[in-house]
Amino acid sequence: MLRNQSDKTFEKIGQEIPYYVLNEKQYRAKHLAGDVKDGFFRSGEEHIQNVLKVITSRFGKLGQKRSALDFGCGVGRLMIPLAREFDKVVGVDVSPSMLAAAKKNCEERDIQNVDFILSDDQLSRVDATYDLVHSYIVLQHIPLKRGKQIIERLIQTVNPGGIGALHITFARQASFLRKGINWVRKNCTPFHYLVNVAQKNPWNEPFLQMNNYNLNQILQLLFSKGIRRVSLEATQHGSHSGVMLFFQNTQTPCLF
Repeated sequence: MLRNQSDKTFEKIGQEIPYYVLNEKQYRAKHLAGDVKDGFFRSGEEHIQNVLKVITSRFGKLGQKRSALDFGCGVGRLMIPLAREFDKVVGVDVSPSMLAAAKKNCEERDIQNVDFILSDDQLSRVDATYDLVHSYIVLQHIPLKRGKQIIERLIQTVNPGGIGALHITFARQASFLRKGINWVRKNCTPFHYLVNVAQKNPWNEPFLQMNNYNLNQILQLLFSKGIRRVSLEATQHGSHSGVMLFFQNTQTPCLF
């Protein structure tokens, strides 16, 4: 059953096609070079600048830019521009191969104010809080029960006065047949391999599952954690509708 193997899927992708986090054929490779690689990382710069622009327009400028966390950092596409904005950036990923690639990409650009943490569902190795907690095009690939647990922990890692920016998908515009095929691919490995062959992809390329969250449940989770300042920015990736969910931790820090 593929549905419970998202960690293995991320690691296999990290070993074979780590740059395919952007669903374009030019990034379906173990290594990138030249203009293709430049374009890949330029897209990360554009995303982070847009995130900071939205934060400023909705919440005002961040009071502190000491630290940021990027959950599902992959090869460091978003860590690198974050490291130019924050004093310290931590990348969290479940794939050791992804983390190794992220470290190499940072070193190639002389980015030194970064650290890397291997993830688990409890984020047990994350022992600090951050002025910005960010995740983009990651959570939808994690089974919902586990994903909601991770979202809860990410909320808890936002500093008082800090901002969370989490990308969440909630709907898919697709035919019943297309949804049915994807359900079978998600739950039946042999069928998924047959689809790979039909699509002329490597037969054993892993299935990257897509999961839609109940947005009301996520908002209720924020409310239960004392979060009252929330803003949504609509996103669309192919047939998948989602939001960048921005929120501010307005709770006063404990001084004793």
